[in-house]
Amino acid sequence: MSKRYIYILPMGNISSRFLEALRINTEDHLELPCRLMQPIDSPEYAFNQERGQYQSLEILKQILELAPDDAVKILGLCTVDLYVPILTFIFGQAQIDGPAAIVSLKRLNEEFYGKAYDEAITFQRALKEIIHEIGHTFGLAHCDSPRCVMSLSIKVERVDQKGAEYCEGCRALIGPKLMRCKTS
Repeated sequence: MSKRYIYILPMGNISSRFLEALRINTEDHLELPCRLMQPIDSPEYAFNQERGQYQSLEILKQILELAPDDAVKILGLCTVDLYVPILTFIFGQAQIDGPAAIVSLKRLNEEFYGKAYDEAITFQRALKEIIHEIGHTFGLAHCDSPRCVMSLSIKVERVDQKGAEYCEGCRALIGPKLMRCKTS
């Protein structure tokens, strides 16, 4: 079988240097090859006028349609504020045990909270959420270990408190799935 990749699909204006750093770090954390796709426009079709936010499920549908044939997983990375109907906002969403996920940089950016832009903080938060959402695509649920990347983050402070690594239990669950991707 030919080599398969995790793809990152930039949606909107995200610096190529920032994207390349995320690609390299995602590849290192998951130990799977990762590729960047050509950026596409911001997902205006998913905008909800009443909420002033973007419906993440609509965006996930488009991400799925754009998945290359050699994609083991595809993650959309956007700069818009995401929601699902039952929550005020989300940092990201994934298909549990499916191929697609999305992460938004909007609330991971210090500027959203009225502070000065800090690329290092935004980068660390984005990396954690990418690893988290890709964990869901490999079937992982939220973890009770507060340092595990799979712990639930409903506030940006929780993103900051957790690590970018899977805990021992989550690593035991995801490890064989990652290994199968490497050997298939």
